[in-house]
Amino acid sequence: MIIRYRFIFSVVNAIISLVIFFLIQKSHILPGNTSKLFYLGPIIKEATQSHNEVSIQKYRIINTSYDRMLVDHYQNINGYIYPKGNIDITDREKLLDLFRLLNKTNSYKYVICNLVFDQASPIDDSLSNEMLKTKRMVVARGNPNQSIVSGYENLNYGLASIYMPSGNLSKYRLLEKSDSVILKSIPLKMYEDLNQTNIKYGFFLSKLNNSYIFNDYTVEKFVEPSTSSILDLGRIVIRKNVEFDELTRDKIILIGDFYNNSKKTIYSSKTPSLLILLNAYLSIENGSLTISLSLILFLFSIFFFFSYLIFTPQSKRKNLIFRLPIIGSLIGGAKYIISLALIGILIYFVFGNNLNLIYMGLFFYLENVIINNKYHLKRVKTRFNLDKKKHY
Repeated sequence: MIIRYRFIFSVVNAIISLVIFFLIQKSHILPGNTSKLFYLGPIIKEATQSHNEVSIQKYRIINTSYDRMLVDHYQNINGYIYPKGNIDITDREKLLDLFRLLNKTNSYKYVICNLVFDQASPIDDSLSNEMLKTKRMVVARGNPNQSIVSGYENLNYGLASIYMPSGNLSKYRLLEKSDSVILKSIPLKMYEDLNQTNIKYGFFLSKLNNSYIFNDYTVEKFVEPSTSSILDLGRIVIRKNVEFDELTRDKIILIGDFYNNSKKTIYSSKTPSLLILLNAYLSIENGSLTISLSLILFLFSIFFFFSYLIFTPQSKRKNLIFRLPIIGSLIGGAKYIISLALIGILIYFVFGNNLNLIYMGLFFYLENVIINNKYHLKRVKTRFNLDKKKHY
């Protein structure tokens, strides 16, 4: 009867643990600046495997860092527009030349334009009309309420938000839901456009191409740019049509400030936002977000196992389970954290999902302390010599 109740409690606790795991997976606050300790799988992979240098040849980065122009700056105060000096923005005359070339050759695969058009310029009518002709393109937008200059409203927008509440990028958010509206990120819009598909939103998991995926995930480093893959905006727009076509044919074009718009990630203190967007897309393409039924069953089995240990009285003399090799070292529960960290690495290399299970180890350890409080109290007394009887 005791074993039966222990089994039932373990099943219930494993289900609760799965829910807590999915909630942690959605969190962007954890793990903080020490996130390298929580994402050992990709770091081990990067250290032990050679990087794929060929894949970057599929992409062309057009850097706008050095091509700027000054425009009048206006500030909106209580509905009234006031002039407030000047502000520098990307040179839109050169952008106009770029999009004319792209539309003329029309041999590119896709365009990511990571530029926000929230400041007016004298050539906006010509540029917006040319951009509206550009097919297979997604344009950055910080949030749905961000002001956009008139003429650019009907472009294909995707969220460019990169959340860094803990000081560095630990996870990327694929999409958001505001009321009943689904707000899709640039990588997701790009994947949908290239694969002619649409995502079905879910709170914990969404469905894409008949597979369930995480909405929030760790961005891996699939590609790094070589010098030849980065071209300054001012230099590429002066190329002749034939040469321009050779540089962009069948390429995914990334337009944006490569050197001044960077974020801190687990790989580097300055990772260009363009690369984060590209690698976030490649994570979708490579199936890093996909969660299979076999993975869920594996997680449930692991959580059930640790739950069963917790509900088993922590005594080697009374319980045969703790006499088994390795399992005996888990008595007391402190090694749950290390064990689940190692299981997270195993999941990464077997299933391809980079999951943080360290907090689940902490969760099981705290459960162990609460449920087996008498055992832990006795251990503390023994260690500090507090249970000795006085002799007179």
